[in-house]
Amino acid sequence: MTPSPTPCPHLTTTDIHLSQVRFPQISRCLKPKGRFISITFAQPFFRKRLYARSQYGWSIQHSSYGDGFEYFFYVMTKGESLKPEDAALEKSFTEDSTATQSVTATENEGKEDFLSNIDL
Repeated sequence: MTPSPTPCPHLTTTDIHLSQVRFPQISRCLKPKGRFISITFAQPFFRKRLYARSQYGWSIQHSSYGDGFEYFFYVMTKGESLKPEDAALEKSFTEDSTATQSVTATENEGKEDFLSNIDL
């Protein structure tokens, strides 16, 4: 899948791909009270804006770990509502990205050789 150009300067094409393709599918597969856990170096300012969607039907909790080189632990729980501050993030994101275009699939989907792209 190849995401469309990003309308927000702080979002990468990978971020757009996550929010338009992967997260809806993850949400669809979760059972009520099921959890999606994400561990990343992406700070809450960036990542929570992608997770905060009422359409996913999950709540968001996050914690940070580490000194100097922090990583962030996000837990989305299906069947719970967004907190008011997270709902506000959703609203601000949609206002910032009114020009967001949909993601289109490439012809080579499923034929990508990810292992060959790893530098050891």
